[in-house]
Amino acid sequence: MAWLENNGRSLRARDVVGSIVITGDNSGAVIIQTGGARPAELSLQWTPLKEITSEPQKHIFTLLSWRGRLVETMIGRERDYQDLIAWAESSDPIAIRFLTGPGGVGKSRLALEVATVLKEQKKWSAGLINLHKRFEIPMMKAGTFLIIDYPEERRETIRGLLREIRSLDHPPAKLRVLLLSRQPQEWWDSDLAATGVEGLCDMQGCTVGALDAADTVHLVRDAIKHLTELTKTAPVFPADREIADWHGRQPNLHGLPLFATAAAVHSVLDPASTFSLSGSEIVAALVRRERQRLDEAARQWPGPKAASRLHGLAALRGRLEAATLLALAEKAPDLGLPLPERVVDEVRNQSWWIHDHLSEPQPDLVAAELLHQILGEQTLANWLSTVLDSAASLDLGRLERLAHDMATLHPGPSNRLVAALVEAVQQHPERAAAYLEFLDSEHSFRLAPVGVIVGQTLLQQPGLNAAQEAAICNNLANHLSETGDRQGALGPAQRSVEIREALASENPAAYRPAL
Repeated sequence: MAWLENNGRSLRARDVVGSIVITGDNSGAVIIQTGGARPAELSLQWTPLKEITSEPQKHIFTLLSWRGRLVETMIGRERDYQDLIAWAESSDPIAIRFLTGPGGVGKSRLALEVATVLKEQKKWSAGLINLHKRFEIPMMKAGTFLIIDYPEERRETIRGLLREIRSLDHPPAKLRVLLLSRQPQEWWDSDLAATGVEGLCDMQGCTVGALDAADTVHLVRDAIKHLTELTKTAPVFPADREIADWHGRQPNLHGLPLFATAAAVHSVLDPASTFSLSGSEIVAALVRRERQRLDEAARQWPGPKAASRLHGLAALRGRLEAATLLALAEKAPDLGLPLPERVVDEVRNQSWWIHDHLSEPQPDLVAAELLHQILGEQTLANWLSTVLDSAASLDLGRLERLAHDMATLHPGPSNRLVAALVEAVQQHPERAAAYLEFLDSEHSFRLAPVGVIVGQTLLQQPGLNAAQEAAICNNLANHLSETGDRQGALGPAQRSVEIREALASENPAAYRPAL
């Protein structure tokens, strides 16, 4: 009996030994069962490039995404690929591993190539899972290979997931969990210890880094060749020495596959200037090209840059849905969207509206560059406050990643996203309570200035009790210290101690631990 058809391959009941249910809530719960509803096969999420004909400028973001496989064969990752295959096929019933490296290095591409071979050639269940959603995944006799991207953005959920996996007793087939993280494996040591999965986890992990000069030359030439074949144009290859010299100027950046691919795409569009630019300048130029295309598609809208700005704002939440479009049209008329009564229909008429939402741009570094550009054009505090309108709309992991990628592309003391978030709280102090997570959560030092302004704003609001004031002062001191203002941190730290000493003297059991 065939349960479903996927990519021309039948999923047969005799090959399925059970299913894994991931609940999609914050618990990280995992259930293995042998019956129930028919599980849905995981998607490998590749994006075919066949639709690209003679106009690559219409597909710039698709060409830069790992999902497009512009370079059909991975370059410089052969050893990592074989290592992951061997790990997956080892005899252990359950195994967990981290694949780490910076954004743009190709972690997702590498993981999905392994998943593709396991699924299509070896009859595994394999692919990316989204912990925000409920999944019921078939467990195949050969094995199940689950990939989780950005686990650091849902750390509590990951801890729950690891605990559940640790408690699994005799799974009916091999289970492999590969976590793709920008953080080094040591960053996860406390989570592994707390959840008791050290024995299931490959403590060596796998870290991928920038390509060397020879592999970068190979990747750039291969990408140019494939793109010109797709577009049926004559390739113009730069000299190998020119590419190698470009790599040598910033090897840790230009050796990342994303930047090498961007250089190849830019070289096809503008052969004369590419390798005189830095990788960041190349990405910025490609984003400006894409902005022109997006804005031209919506040229009838009141604002000449409204469409590309809307895509940049989508990066803040991952997607923009109808309710947020309506709120932007009502509360941010300077954005240039159609009138509130027309905005949803107008956006729905565009090709970017898919499954009732507008998705964030991809890849991540491209989204960060687009947001950086629109944040540099005018003061956007009202736009950010409308998109990030509640505690539920905040995803600090996403915002941290955007801020980090902006700093990668545009190093310097000022970060446009962080500055805009600070300004949003300054202009809308009522938002401070909704933005409490910036103050309370453990997050990157890059977002510390937002935690500072939230804490300072909350301290000015009436009605705080002593315990609340002490907690705010304590966290404010931490964030001031993270920004480098240790002297400024001393005052709120001392105030927190004073309040907690008084509280502890009245109720030691309740307040001495905090003191």
